[in-house]
Amino acid sequence: MIDLNVIGIEGWLTNHLITHMGPLVTTIIAISYRIGFVTVAMLAIPHLPGIRACFLPRQYLFRRLQRR
Repeated sequence: MIDLNVIGIEGWLTNHLITHMGPLVTTIIAISYRIGFVTVAMLAIPHLPGIRACFLPRQYLFRRLQRR
């Protein structure tokens, strides 16, 4: 949702590539981009403290309280 609503690279990528590669190849690239973006975000979120607190508050809130 972050990429679709905030960043918007997929829309730009689709508009740029459709004239050069056609709709089938452009769709395959767009779907691959979305899957790749979500995979990278899913792997990165647990390692970024500010973003981790927003997306995983229950999981990491209790870890912080147990250390004290």
